[in-house]
Amino acid sequence: MEKHPLISVVLTTCDRPSLCERALRSCAAQTDRRFEVILIDDGTIPLDIDFSCLGVELIYHYTGGKKGAPFGRNVGSRLATTAWITFLDDDDFLGVDRIKNLIGFMQGDDSATYKFLGTTTVKVEGDSHSRFKGDVPGIFGLHDFFEQCIVGISCLIRKDLLVEAGGFDEEMTGSQDWELWMRVLKHGGKMIKWDTLDYFATLDSPNRITSSIKRATGFRKILEKHGACMSPTQRNYFLCLSRLAGLNRVGLFEVLLECYRHRTIMPLKVALKIEFIMSRNFFRGVL
Repeated sequence: MEKHPLISVVLTTCDRPSLCERALRSCAAQTDRRFEVILIDDGTIPLDIDFSCLGVELIYHYTGGKKGAPFGRNVGSRLATTAWITFLDDDDFLGVDRIKNLIGFMQGDDSATYKFLGTTTVKVEGDSHSRFKGDVPGIFGLHDFFEQCIVGISCLIRKDLLVEAGGFDEEMTGSQDWELWMRVLKHGGKMIKWDTLDYFATLDSPNRITSSIKRATGFRKILEKHGACMSPTQRNYFLCLSRLAGLNRVGLFEVLLECYRHRTIMPLKVALKIEFIMSRNFFRGVL
């Protein structure tokens, strides 16, 4: 590993040692070695992994347990020794050219033009690898993020911009990354999203936040914090999503029926987005 890394990979983990080791091995397999790993262990007990055999320049920090992913990411960002930070969840892993591609952004003209880089993600379900529906490259601003989650955690951003935005909201139980990117873009500027497909998200891992009710409660927080900047349609979208937490099949049907009957209150666009979220198994374990 290089003595002077260019990028810090903040990896947060909680009681999933085998998945964490897979994520670490994907870091160790990088073709470009100019990075460090900041491993934030938020588990019940500290990890029992021999990090030395991985060949990764690593800073390990144990939080004391169960402080939450936003807390861990903020701690990892503060411990980072480089000017650029990217994130990795323990149940995800990196393609071998991930760091090479991120350094390409850092050293190119786009890094001076756009606030941060997002990348497309590979969806992993069992042995199946595919692209997320609607996960496309492009240039996006704040109001694009009010329409949909343009990118999740698969980003590269300067450490000073994270500090300026206030980091991840540690009170949020879901959608913390989505909300952070809104704050980063709130005072102007745009982000660019590259079609690298070098971040792999495992959807069938246990206790994944995107398959739990916690993300729906995050929608309420986004509406509270950013609703004043949204258009009426955008506010209706988040209002409708925030109402879905904890609904059974009958309650969900009633909300969809309201979308159909009162399009001026909850536009058809909202119903279509709910259908899209359901198709992503968002309600697995809730219905």
